[in-house]
Amino acid sequence: MKSTRINWSMMFAVVFNIHTGVALNITEVKVPEWVEAGSSADLRCSWTPEHRQIWALRWYQGLNEIYRWTPSKEDPKQIFKNPHLTVNPLMSTQGTVRLTNVRHEAAGLFRCEVSAEAPAFRTVYGEKELKVVTLPKSIPQFEGLQPQYREGDWVDLVCSSGPARPVPQLEVYINGEMPSHLDPQLVQQSALDGLQVASLRLRFVLRHFHLTSPSGAPAETRVRCVSRIPEVNYQESSEVILSTRPQHYFAAGMDGRTAGAAASFHSGIYELAMMFILPLWWIW
Repeated sequence: MKSTRINWSMMFAVVFNIHTGVALNITEVKVPEWVEAGSSADLRCSWTPEHRQIWALRWYQGLNEIYRWTPSKEDPKQIFKNPHLTVNPLMSTQGTVRLTNVRHEAAGLFRCEVSAEAPAFRTVYGEKELKVVTLPKSIPQFEGLQPQYREGDWVDLVCSSGPARPVPQLEVYINGEMPSHLDPQLVQQSALDGLQVASLRLRFVLRHFHLTSPSGAPAETRVRCVSRIPEVNYQESSEVILSTRPQHYFAAGMDGRTAGAAASFHSGIYELAMMFILPLWWIW
């Protein structure tokens, strides 16, 4: 009778694979690339095999644990406080986590760890980077604009972005064309919130070709400033006109006709006072 030899090493490998969960793998770690400061973000972590019972799933912001899901516990969700973000427990379950009030300091690597059950407690992980942005709340602003220009005048304008992070990139155009010479872009940072303001200075002499169209007809000189944050496809712009005619300014919220009527009304009141009230005052 031929004896059957048992390959104990192969059997051990099979048993080891079944009980230690060597096949446990993370299939997806979903972290948004950019999040606007103060807003919400969803993290998602998936593993295989999906039907396999795991011991715990953890989410980390940097080295700080922010969320743990232990399915064997009566209350499986555990939330850890973090000064740079808030985990919404009602909108978080298993490998999905809802972050709210995300601050700039929360930017960096977010890691998901999945651990198998005993006896091995094998852990696999995946991580992705999250960046935080604050967009400008206003369009670029010009400083130094004069009410009237003449050919040969010196133009000195400064375009500034709204406070933002990361710092916007500024571009300036004269009649749709970028000038050949510009001062370097300057950046100022606020000590309070860390937001940055970019400024770009444009200086040039107003020449005849600035004030005429290709056909030779009189034209306005338009200066346009563009503010961009390419990483998040942000772009805003503003435009000013260098006029050779005097600019008229009116009170806020009043057009020229209304302002003129108001001036006539006050003038009429003054004349009436001089005609009737002043003589009475002398008689009294």
